[in-house]
Amino acid sequence: MKTAHFSKFPIVLALLLTLRSAVKQIVAVDGMSGTWELLLNSTGVVAMHVALTHLNTVVLYDQTSSGRSAYHLPRGLPCPSVSTDADDRKESGCWAHSMEYDVATNTIRPLSIRTDTWCSSGSFLSDGTLEQTGGYKQGARRIRYFRPCADRNCDWNESSSTFLAEGRWYATNQVLPDGERVIIVGGLNVFSYEFIPKSRDDEGAYDLPFLHDTREPHVKGGNNLYPFVHLSSDGNLFIFANRDSILFDYRRGTVLRTFPRLPGDGSRNYPSTGSSVMLPLEHLDNFQRVEVMVCGGAATGAFQATLNGDFYQGLSSCGRMVITGDDPRWEMEDMPGPRLMSDMLLLPTGDVLLINGATHGCAGWEKAINPVLAPTSTNRRTHKVGDSLSSAPRRSLGCIIRRPSSSPTAAFSSAVATLISDTTSPGTLTPRS
Repeated sequence: MKTAHFSKFPIVLALLLTLRSAVKQIVAVDGMSGTWELLLNSTGVVAMHVALTHLNTVVLYDQTSSGRSAYHLPRGLPCPSVSTDADDRKESGCWAHSMEYDVATNTIRPLSIRTDTWCSSGSFLSDGTLEQTGGYKQGARRIRYFRPCADRNCDWNESSSTFLAEGRWYATNQVLPDGERVIIVGGLNVFSYEFIPKSRDDEGAYDLPFLHDTREPHVKGGNNLYPFVHLSSDGNLFIFANRDSILFDYRRGTVLRTFPRLPGDGSRNYPSTGSSVMLPLEHLDNFQRVEVMVCGGAATGAFQATLNGDFYQGLSSCGRMVITGDDPRWEMEDMPGPRLMSDMLLLPTGDVLLINGATHGCAGWEKAINPVLAPTSTNRRTHKVGDSLSSAPRRSLGCIIRRPSSSPTAAFSSAVATLISDTTSPGTLTPRS
């Protein structure tokens, strides 16, 4: 297999699961392998984060301290305040570090981000506004908004009066049931959660001991950053970090249930980055049964090994658990091969597409090798039972290996993918920061 060291790749829009025929072919029937369609040679900005808006545009943004991009900001747009570091200011200057891609016209335009969004997090509000929080240095406590507009004159708006209670880098955002309030969980050396907007002026952050408990202090990043957070049908939060998970009542600040540890070695969260999805709810039970899936990640000791030039093989296992059941247990399954730094997309069929990533190493600068070029789709209703490989039930994931792309897609923390809408399939957002 060809070996490639991952640092930061300018994303090519061919690596979005593209519109029209590409989407139709890849999700049609098991016998069809689909195609990749090249839309632009380069966006000019590294897509560390990607979000699909309700106006069928794609917003992508990088860290503002990443140096030059392919585009200067147009005259009149504010230049980013990258950091207090003189070299950062000299390199980044007035370069664009965010873009909006218009699917219909296949064009891009630069956007202006003021503070550093490196490994920040975000979510959409009920009105379609992208709320984006945290980041690096001056950006760690910032709150930013992008309100999509039809005339393409909108840009990022950063609050100058409202800030996060704590600086958050590698945190996770989840919009809450009212559609307007967001919870932000964790961050590097931050073992708490907070809400925006605040319920009162003096509201701060709230401790979450679970984040202390799941951190590995000997690993940079702790293997519990960017925790997986899913809103359950009962209004509580499923929070997964490292290999452990809880059901959390955010209203009372109470852990309602501690779930069994995910079987096997290795970790599933940054820098041992795997991926997670909540499987589609069913109308037959009034959308009450909730099942989550966690796939891939890095082997035990992977981060430390990369410091010596060793790249351990990533994890090929997935765990599924019905979190609303009376006796929740992980059911283990296998992907066709190891995968870390991947993304999981829910397709209109209800199946899951696993895309992007690497086979060896972990997340971080130059810490992963061997890109995974072939997407894998799963049919959650037709799994084939395989040999038992652990004390937990384990079965084949029932995967179909799709036609590979020719371009590796990974970033220093995670690859990103978005399912773009066409005339027959609704758009789906994968939140991944």
